[in-house]
Amino acid sequence: MLNPEKIDRVLPEDFQDLLTQEEYEFILDTALASISKHTTVDLVKEGEIHTLDPQKEDSKMTFSLRNVVRKCKAVPREEWAELIDKYLGKPLFNEAKHMFLMKDFEYAEPLLKVVVRSKFAFDQTALDRLTYREDIPHTCTFLVLDYDDRFHYIDKTLLKDWEMPLETLFEIGLINVGKEDISVERVEMQGMEIFAFFSGDFSAPYIVELEKNAPQAVGALGAVVNIPSKGKALVHPLDGNTALQYIANILQLVEVFFSQDPGPINVRSYWYYEGKFEEFPMYSTNDGKQMLTYPDKLLALLTNASDDEL
Repeated sequence: MLNPEKIDRVLPEDFQDLLTQEEYEFILDTALASISKHTTVDLVKEGEIHTLDPQKEDSKMTFSLRNVVRKCKAVPREEWAELIDKYLGKPLFNEAKHMFLMKDFEYAEPLLKVVVRSKFAFDQTALDRLTYREDIPHTCTFLVLDYDDRFHYIDKTLLKDWEMPLETLFEIGLINVGKEDISVERVEMQGMEIFAFFSGDFSAPYIVELEKNAPQAVGALGAVVNIPSKGKALVHPLDGNTALQYIANILQLVEVFFSQDPGPINVRSYWYYEGKFEEFPMYSTNDGKQMLTYPDKLLALLTNASDDEL
């Protein structure tokens, strides 16, 4: 039985805008009961549950409650216990099944997908081990196997038996993501066209191939893209000089999604053009303020468009 002194029950600072102390303790106690079904809890500290299996070497794992909290706040209180148990109540990893899939690509192919996550959510040791590429600045597009209601990140050392080029694996993963059920809604905000992409997990990777998956969201000058979380993306087609005003209009909504949704990614704004993403750069004014400006190529396109109109 876990020593009560090893359970930190204080509401973490980054949860304080999301739930009360009582709600946090309910989530924590439910999570501990669920995790204890399949492993041994060693320590709880600052919203993270640390586990180990005394019978196995290198068995330490960390379960962050951050996504659990965000998932809970998206549904009624009476559904929290079932949601938590579904998320944490079974082992994260079936080693035999995973190794079988890593040796037989025919079975693995329909399960192969990609997910987009913040690069800053992973330490360098994990990044050195996992299979990813950087399609969008400051993010990682990871290869994963999607089975047993979980994403299983792929260790690059296990890819050899598939005998497939890495580029082809990412292509297949993106194709499989394109088959997912993504809700795309067109709305207007202050006279500006916005396409909103919603799904549980795949809005961000769906955006990686924006022109292929949603050509209606790309204008003559590309698009402004925000990916505040794994399940939400916002896109403004660019046909004129509207990018900076759009970003100013949408920023507050982006920050809300980032702070409240499961799988937060970032609040940055990107310019998408001809299949590539570039962050809108910042510059410092004489009085020390940080301001957004245009990527050089977008500025050149806007200048040329203005000249053509003269």
